[in-house]
Amino acid sequence: NGKDNYLYELNYIKAYNGQDFLGHTKIIEKTKKIKTLQDTLANHNITLIICLAPGKGSFYPEYFPENMIQAQTDSTNYKQYARALNKYDVNHIDMNRWFLHRKKADTCSCMLYPKYGIHWSFYGMLLATDSLARYVETKRDIKLPSVKLTNFNHSSQLKYTDYDIGKGMNLLFQMQSEPMCYPTVNFIENNTSQKPQTIVVSDSFYWSMFNIGVGTKLFSLGGFWYYNQQIYPDSFEKSTMVKNQDIKSEILKNKVVVIMSTEANLPKFPWGFVDNSLAAFAK
Repeated sequence: NGKDNYLYELNYIKAYNGQDFLGHTKIIEKTKKIKTLQDTLANHNITLIICLAPGKGSFYPEYFPENMIQAQTDSTNYKQYARALNKYDVNHIDMNRWFLHRKKADTCSCMLYPKYGIHWSFYGMLLATDSLARYVETKRDIKLPSVKLTNFNHSSQLKYTDYDIGKGMNLLFQMQSEPMCYPTVNFIENNTSQKPQTIVVSDSFYWSMFNIGVGTKLFSLGGFWYYNQQIYPDSFEKSTMVKNQDIKSEILKNKVVVIMSTEANLPKFPWGFVDNSLAAFAK
């Protein structure tokens, strides 16, 4: 429980403070492998994209509990991955940096990060979806369906993941909140738009995108490989595991592969996906 009742999960504070830092050497080594996989997939006309999702530690360090405030450090997994991805020319979107830029510029009447949730706000996720779409369009030189937001409803009744830590506290009543923004989202196709088949390997930050239909309305469904373990939507029917798939043939069905992680999960990112894929393509 932070200042002004801002709620955190401890690993996000540790990530911001660099307490889970892998070290420069390890991050460079992992980034070089990502670059090798990017080049390998490019030979098959598949675009690999890394997405650094925002983290609540980076977004709201000012509300940390007093005993967890430390001097800022450059030795964090997020900062060093961001630097290495740039240095080695890896396709990536740094949404953490973009969210912070929006916060500093205060260009937004809708909160990008909720007070009582650990994930991006519903509104923030919609902006991130649009950014991901634009990035894929640029890299593949195609037009995707456009992401249209209308009816910018504001409500103090928090929905979706905007209250996910709060829910975990099992209180009788919802804690008081600033109104959050809940637009209606539509994906508009026309005769020039394409929906490339896409695998998304991600932590829980992709769930809110998945739940609004990004996998089928913006892309064609290649599957959501949750932590590179279970595959959704197949696992809703019966548990479908990545380890039981022919990795190479599954990847080759797609045009885009997105790997997404928030800062708190960077110590284990990309969950074996890059190593497994490189091994599969080396056979």
